[in-house]
Amino acid sequence: MSSGKLKVDYDDDIRRVFVIIESYNPMVVKYNGDINELIDGAIKFQIQYYDEGMLVKKNVKIVKVEGNLMHFNVIEMVTEDIKRKEFRVDYKGPIYLKKISKDEINKYKTIIDEEMGEYKNSIVYKVRDFIKSADEIRSIISQFLIEINTKLDKILFSIDEKKNKLDLITAKSLDISGGGVCIFCFDKIADESSILYIKFGLEDYQYYQIFSALGEVVSVKETKMGYKYGIKYIYIDRDSREFLIKYAIEKERLLARTFKLL
Repeated sequence: MSSGKLKVDYDDDIRRVFVIIESYNPMVVKYNGDINELIDGAIKFQIQYYDEGMLVKKNVKIVKVEGNLMHFNVIEMVTEDIKRKEFRVDYKGPIYLKKISKDEINKYKTIIDEEMGEYKNSIVYKVRDFIKSADEIRSIISQFLIEINTKLDKILFSIDEKKNKLDLITAKSLDISGGGVCIFCFDKIADESSILYIKFGLEDYQYYQIFSALGEVVSVKETKMGYKYGIKYIYIDRDSREFLIKYAIEKERLLARTFKLL
């Protein structure tokens, strides 16, 4: 037996849960949570696991459920050498978007540089870096500073959005990585190859990080409830990309530790 992940697609969401792989042929996995709640409304399943350093992805179809065991038929299998920036985890939160033309790319690159420059020069950003570098600080004061930092970041992000004259569309983030983001929107806002200006805030347990980037739409999937968009970053601050990579890896480790304790 070995551990793996089951990726479940819904019309308006994506979930990844850890499972125990009981058998590869036939494909049988054990899930310790509520299986009925997990598969209710599901439209697609994919089992993921590592084999000799390669990520194996198997698109599967559920055959039957017996207790906490799920039996699948394998429809398709692919293997890939996943890069750090492509390591993806679930993240649910608002994301702000605007479709732009290719002629506007340089204009929005300048906007992104200015926004990220302002954020990095803010007091809250400097407080966050100070706390991160002070490994031995474990006092009540440090925790208080962390809480104030997070609240100030959220307030500043909210104020900035109210002042924003870019007519941004609000969508929902489904998962993120250092290479891109998957979102859900009720309306069709773009086609494949469209360029989007993206802005969102991500809470990293203790900190609240703000991001601005340009992304290219690489996939559009229509569902019964709306549209899912796969977006690849084509312009993003280097520190922002590194933060997203570390966030994804750390969140995965935390979930893995929690899973092993179940």
